[in-house]
Amino acid sequence: MFDFPEELVIRARRGDPQAVNDLSERVLVTARRIFRARGISENELDDFCQEAALRALKALSVVRVPRLFHRIVLTILDHIEVDHIRRRKRRREAELVPPEILDDKALSLSDCNRGSDVGFAISQAVEMLPARLRRLYVLWLKKGLTLEEISETLRVSVSKVRRMKSELKRRLKRHLAEE
Repeated sequence: MFDFPEELVIRARRGDPQAVNDLSERVLVTARRIFRARGISENELDDFCQEAALRALKALSVVRVPRLFHRIVLTILDHIEVDHIRRRKRRREAELVPPEILDDKALSLSDCNRGSDVGFAISQAVEMLPARLRRLYVLWLKKGLTLEEISETLRVSVSKVRRMKSELKRRLKRHLAEE
């Protein structure tokens, strides 16, 4: 199933360029086959395989038993897939919009004083923010939640909320200074 001959691993570990190239190619082929079988999309397949090859080549320096190199490759593939799942889960959680925000039309232009240039400028600046900072804006300035409450709502740490708050202030100041 795995085609990583012991002598190839030993030569690659010693720095033989042809052996490194051959081993890298074999890792790519193995990774592609395994990731396809695991249902990884074609869009992500090349990135996953390249990452697997790079990690496998880095792992050569710690290989103590060359005949077990295939186990290292399998472990690397597992780690890449788990990392991907974690990143996807974090992205999904970051995109969740709490129901109370959906009920509140806080970001609409009608909430700002349309007669006021400042209110209109602020609403435009807020609309230019990324979604995560717009959610923070609503929770912090419109709803008046504390850092801890925002942390619970967005499912991030309080220190992350503080950093996001600083970024929100900085971006709003920059947008308002441009207008």
